[in-house]
Amino acid sequence: MGLLKKKQDYSTLLVLSLFLAAILILSGITKTGEFVRGDDPSVAKQSSILVDTVPQGANIFIDGINRGTSSTTVDVTPGSHQVVLKKLGYYDYSKAVHVSSGETIRLSVNLIVNPNYNTPPNLNTD
Repeated sequence: MGLLKKKQDYSTLLVLSLFLAAILILSGITKTGEFVRGDDPSVAKQSSILVDTVPQGANIFIDGINRGTSSTTVDVTPGSHQVVLKKLGYYDYSKAVHVSSGETIRLSVNLIVNPNYNTPPNLNTD
């Protein structure tokens, strides 16, 4: 009889613990005591910059970090960013942009051929 009582006590304790955990999760309380909610206006939503170039394949640098090649969408934090586009044989393109929380801005650029660019010699020995 004593063993059965202990199992019931543990079962009751487990159910109460799970119920309390569910209440804490649903109320948005984290283990540090901070309040976190998806609808909290003070929490910034993800923003992005859609970069499209002609010709495609330009390296995209955002705040000095290579983030891939065009055409692509790059996730960024809300705020101001410096975008630089680089492609061999073309002039670099640079622009400061500001992206609001949750916003996607489109940056479409026709890169300008650099007539002073010397293409490397063909090293094929065929």
